[in-house]
Amino acid sequence: MNKKTSYKAKKPKLLLIGWDAADWKVIDPLLKMGKMPALQRILNDGVRGNIATLNPVLSPMLWNSIATGKRAYDHGVHGFVEADKATGEISPVRATTRKVKPIWSILNEAGYSTNVINWWPSHPAEKVNGVCVSNHFHKSAPVFGQDWPLEQSAVYPSTYYEKLKGLRLHPAELTLAHVMPFIPNASDLDPENDEVLKPFLRVLAHCCSVHNAATYLMEETEWDFTGVYFEAIDHFSHLAMKYHPPKLADVNHEDFEKYKGIVEGAYIFHDMMLDRMLDLAGKDCNVMIVSDHGFESGGLRQIELPDVEAAPALEHRQFGVFVAAGPDIKPNEIYGASLLDIAPTVLHHFGLPIGEDMEGQVLKNIFRKGEAVGHIPSWEDTTTKPEFVEEASKSNEEMLTQLQDLGYINLDQSDRLRYVDSELTYNLCVSFLDGNKPAKAKELLEPYFEKNGELRYGMLLAQALLKLGDLSDLSAHLDKMEQSFEGQGGIHFLRGMLYLQQSEHKKALQHFFDMEKRGLKSAQLYNEIGRTFLITQNYRAAKEYFNKALVLDTENAVALSGKAQCALEESQYDDAILLAEQSLVLQFFQPNTHYILAQAALAVEELDI
Repeated sequence: MNKKTSYKAKKPKLLLIGWDAADWKVIDPLLKMGKMPALQRILNDGVRGNIATLNPVLSPMLWNSIATGKRAYDHGVHGFVEADKATGEISPVRATTRKVKPIWSILNEAGYSTNVINWWPSHPAEKVNGVCVSNHFHKSAPVFGQDWPLEQSAVYPSTYYEKLKGLRLHPAELTLAHVMPFIPNASDLDPENDEVLKPFLRVLAHCCSVHNAATYLMEETEWDFTGVYFEAIDHFSHLAMKYHPPKLADVNHEDFEKYKGIVEGAYIFHDMMLDRMLDLAGKDCNVMIVSDHGFESGGLRQIELPDVEAAPALEHRQFGVFVAAGPDIKPNEIYGASLLDIAPTVLHHFGLPIGEDMEGQVLKNIFRKGEAVGHIPSWEDTTTKPEFVEEASKSNEEMLTQLQDLGYINLDQSDRLRYVDSELTYNLCVSFLDGNKPAKAKELLEPYFEKNGELRYGMLLAQALLKLGDLSDLSAHLDKMEQSFEGQGGIHFLRGMLYLQQSEHKKALQHFFDMEKRGLKSAQLYNEIGRTFLITQNYRAAKEYFNKALVLDTENAVALSGKAQCALEESQYDDAILLAEQSLVLQFFQPNTHYILAQAALAVEELDI
C-alpha cells in the first residue's frame, strides 16, 4: 500500500510541544498574575484540560506512549536504561528499542514532512522525511573552551550537523543576566559548588539548546509536523519544588529565599520560548502542548526522597496538562483525556486512519470539523519501517551518570545486568497492571518473586492476584510475605483489601485503622476506608474518609466518586451529579461513576415530572 498517494492531502501544520511535568496547579496562578501571556493567548481561543498519565510514571515510557498511542508492553520501552546481554554493556534507552511506529514515521509514510527534536528517546536519530535531532544532542559539556563533540548519529540528515552543533549552549556561556530572573542572588553563590546552582545551569543550558534547534528548524525548513520535547520543567521541579512558595515548615529559611523563584522562573521561561515558537509557526498552524504527568506543588511535596528505586517519580502527579489551539481547534474545555489519545488525535488532524491496535481515542471534541477518518488494523502492517542512523558506540557513561545523579537509576551494583533486568521487568509488570492485564503481570511476577524474593515484586504479585480475584492464592501469598517481611505496612494494607473482597468488613477496617494509627496515611488508605463504610451503608463515616482523602489530594477522582455514591444513596441528587461530574473531569474512564451520574440525573428528572 502506498501511503504517500493514498492519504496525502493539504492540512494545516501541527506543532506538538512536550513540557515534561507541567502542571495546572502551578500554571493557573501564573496565568492570573499575567506571567504567562503566550500561553494565555492560545488559551483564549483554544482548548485546555487535564490529561491522565499512565503507570509507572516514568518519562521514557510515557513519551513513547504519547508518540505511539500504545502502552509500554506494546511499544517496548520499559525504563531509563537497557542492557546488551551479549556484551554486558549498559546504556541509556534508545529509539531502536521501540518496537512500534511513532506518529512521525506514520506521517512520513503518508507523505508529510516532520521535524523531531529531543524526543525521549530519539537516539540514534531516525531517518525521517525532515530532520531528527536526538536526545543526545546536548550531553554533558566539557570544560569551556575544550572541544565539545557531538555524535554524528544525533542528527539526521547530516547536512544539518554542523549548524546544529553550533547552536548548543554551554553552561559557562550563561551570564548573571540569564540566571538572576530565576535566582536573584546568584552572584553570591559558587556555580562550581552550590548544590542547586550548578545543576540549574546545566538544565538551563540544555533547555536553551533544544529551543535553539527547534526554532532554527521551524524557520529554515519546510515542515508539516514539528514535535519538540522539553524536559526542563521536570528537572527544575525535582531540583527546587521544595523551595517553591508557600514555604514548607521543614525548609531552611535561607535556602527558601535563595531558590524560591526557580520553579516560577522555569514556567515563565517556557512561556517566552512558546511565544517565539508561536510566531514562527504562524496563524495557520495548529498547536498542541502536552505534559506526561504533573508535579506535586502543595502540601504533598517531599523534602527528602526515600531510598527506593526511581524515587523522583514519587514527586509526580497523575494529571498533566493538555492545550490545543489553531485554525482547526474550537474553544473548549476537554475532560477525560489520556496520554494514549495524543497519537490518534494527531493522525486524525492529518486525515489519517487510526490503528485499531492503538489503545487511545481521537479527541474529536477539540476540532471544529469532526469528520471520522476511520481505522486500519495496524500501522505496523505496512511495508515501511523506521530506519536509524548507525551508531559508533552505544555506551554513554555521561548520561548514565546524569540519570544516577537524578535518582532514577542505581548502577552501584555488583551485577549490573541483573539490576537492569529487574528494573525493566518490574516496570513492565506495572504497565500490565495499569493496562488491566493482571494475568500477564502474574505470569512474569510469580517466577521472578520465587527466584529473587524482592518485597516490591511480592507486593506487585499481590495486587495482580487481587485484580484477578484469586483470593485463596492471595491469602497464601500474604501469609508467606508476612513471614519474610514482618511489620511491612503495605502487606497489612493488602490484607485489609483481601478481607474487604471477602466481605469481612470489620476485619478490613481493623487493618486499615491500624495503619492509620501507625501514621501511614494516604489518599488510597482513606478511600478504602470510605469504600468499606459505603458498602456497609455508613454514609456519614464514608464521607468523612473520602473528605480526608481530598484534603491530601484535592483532585482525587476516586474520593469524589465515593462522595457522589454517598450523595446518591442519601437522595441528594444534585450533589451526586456535581461530584460525579467533578470526578469524571479528572478521570473519564470510570464506568461506575457514569452509572452514578445517570442514576442521579434520572432521579432529578423524575422529581421534576
